Amino acid sequence: MPEVAESPHVLTATGGPASALELKPAEAARSAGAGGGVRAGARLVWAVIPCFNRPADLALVLEDLTALDLTTGAVHAARHTSGSGAQPHAPAGGSDATGAEHARAAGWGVHLKIVVVDNASATPLSAMKVPAGLDLAFLRLNQNTGGAGGYNAGMAYALGEGKRLGTPPEFVWLVDSDVRLEAPALRGLIDCLDARPDAVAAGHAARAAGERRRIARLGWVRLLGILDATSGRGTGHEFGPALRMTVPIFNRNQGGVARAEAEFAQLDRRRETVHNQIVMDVRTAFARYQQARAELDLLRRKTRPEVEAAIKRAEAAYKEGNATYLIVLEANRQLIDTYAREAALYAELRRAWAELERGVGRRLAPPVPPEGVPR
Repeated sequence: MPEVAESPHVLTATGGPASALELKPAEAARSAGAGGGVRAGARLVWAVIPCFNRPADLALVLEDLTALDLTTGAVHAARHTSGSGAQPHAPAGGSDATGAEHARAAGWGVHLKIVVVDNASATPLSAMKVPAGLDLAFLRLNQNTGGAGGYNAGMAYALGEGKRLGTPPEFVWLVDSDVRLEAPALRGLIDCLDARPDAVAAGHAARAAGERRRIARLGWVRLLGILDATSGRGTGHEFGPALRMTVPIFNRNQGGVARAEAEFAQLDRRRETVHNQIVMDVRTAFARYQQARAELDLLRRKTRPEVEAAIKRAEAAYKEGNATYLIVLEANRQLIDTYAREAALYAELRRAWAELERGVGRRLAPPVPPEGVPR
């Protein structure tokens, strides 16, 4: 596994953000899956699933996890295999599907490890039947700490296992036990971060700072080869080899190491800031899209039909002599205002969709158009 930043990305598939709670002592985790190493070139993701007395819901989400698409686009694989000698590239002009096929053929993809945090359920969740093929462990807490406490305990376990095995995760995925996941769910989250140029640049900067930090720690070791001509048996000036080595008694490049450490910490925090900004951009754009879509659907299904019905009633009343023509004109004005509002909402819908595509950094499959809009 290549060296990654010390703070992994945190992905969510939950109903809300996890807040920090004090961790409670936990029982030893029971492995229920393969538990093997991470395959070469794969991107390690830990899924953290807290659960309390909901084995049926947990069984469904575990079934969904077995069906996930664990490939990633080949266009982004090169930055995760640096130092391995291979420098993969996506086919020029290739589509997302082509990149995925190329990645699968080359053996790239995601290695998913799962930790189920049992929040002191009445019956231990480790006794349940687990789908085959999952790299899964159970972590049972001594008391129910809620969803946030479960996420904290699961993340601490995942990071601890990464440190123990020397394979730190690139992503930690927070998953509720009662969600249902579609096959491209995880890949979509990762591709979103991969496709944003600012996220890619921040990741490269953090990794470069990590390499500079590693070199700085070795910078005090110096070996110099010397060709010496100050001695000899003949004329006293024959050339001969010599070796000079620095003995680091006082100077071990402490200043350079401290500077490299500070630079790495700064760039790693900047990478995390960019990641959080991407998450906020996507959530904001999606919320705007949902709001505009809901308002547009309401206007087309309820408001506009009511205005059109009011026009018909006003026209009928005018023909019968029960209303003035001003009533008919006012009803038509309301219909024109409704059309103007509809056009404004549709424009807002398109803007929100464009912002969502900008947030994820790539084109998205077109959504189902609202009722009344041609495909």
